Amino acid sequence: MNVINGLPAHALLLHLVVVLVPLTALLEILCGLWPAARRGQLLWLTLVLATVAMVLTPITINAGQWLYDLRTKPSPILREHAERGGTMVYFAAALLAVAIGLVALRLIERGDLRADEMIGSWAGELGQTQMMPSEYMAHAIDYDGDGKRNLIKSAADVIGSSGKYLVHLGWKRGEPWLQEVRVPANLPWKEADLSIQHPRSQWAAWGVTRADGKPLPNDNMPASVVLPLGRFGPTFLAYDNFQAYLKWNQSLNYSLTAAYYATRLDGAPPMNRGSPNIPKITFEETRELQQLLEKRGYDVGRVDGVLGLKSRVAIRDTQIKFGLPADGWPTAELLTRLRTGR
Repeated sequence: MNVINGLPAHALLLHLVVVLVPLTALLEILCGLWPAARRGQLLWLTLVLATVAMVLTPITINAGQWLYDLRTKPSPILREHAERGGTMVYFAAALLAVAIGLVALRLIERGDLRADEMIGSWAGELGQTQMMPSEYMAHAIDYDGDGKRNLIKSAADVIGSSGKYLVHLGWKRGEPWLQEVRVPANLPWKEADLSIQHPRSQWAAWGVTRADGKPLPNDNMPASVVLPLGRFGPTFLAYDNFQAYLKWNQSLNYSLTAAYYATRLDGAPPMNRGSPNIPKITFEETRELQQLLEKRGYDVGRVDGVLGLKSRVAIRDTQIKFGLPADGWPTAELLTRLRTGR
């Protein structure tokens, strides 16, 4: 974001960040020193402002770098401005960390958890289903009726709170979230993507059936076809409830595993593993493929040899451009085409 309505974005965003950062810092000091402030809406306002500051600061810095690069001979003042601007992201990150810490402090004050119980992952999630402190405060419930919302020791609180949070994310009670299906060899593969939904009646018209070969319901329930290992592997229909769960954990493999496990608990048979000849490339080749995609302007996330959602989207788009089956799965043929550029 370099220009907003024809004006340099840096100039507009900079004024917002310059006001937002010190205002957030003052609110954090107030919440830290005045317990009553932590018990009201002021704590949530502080967390929201800290989050907005964290999001806007790198955008402002990038827009400033673009503006700086337009100058053939930047002045010393402008150079100093650019150098100091890069340090602002550390202030914004610290403000967000303090805001999350204040929310965690409020959990202790409420009596939900003790300080020695608040041990989580590197990112700060708490409890058996890994909620951030802000999510814990907003969505945890006392499901066992003991007066505390303990998502570490109380299984009832964990289940009730997780259900409440999923509803907040868009979960629809009584609807499916993942279903194994069979797909024909001539499926329009470019339609098989989490970002694309069609009614089940349309998937049925394209030859998609249930895993046992029986027809899908001829209704308008929207669903996406998901190909975890490409068109030669297992295939699933992912419904709106799967999209809701993916908002909680954006790892496709993790979410598919959780959803598939849930279907097995509900009585579904083991999935079809697909063809024994699923195309494979090495870890090093996957990393090279990500590098080549990045050179073409795609955002593949981390170039680490691991296929995430962003890498899969970039692969699928490139397959469409090369006229290959767009199943989002890396192959030796695709790598060769990227190397040669045709």
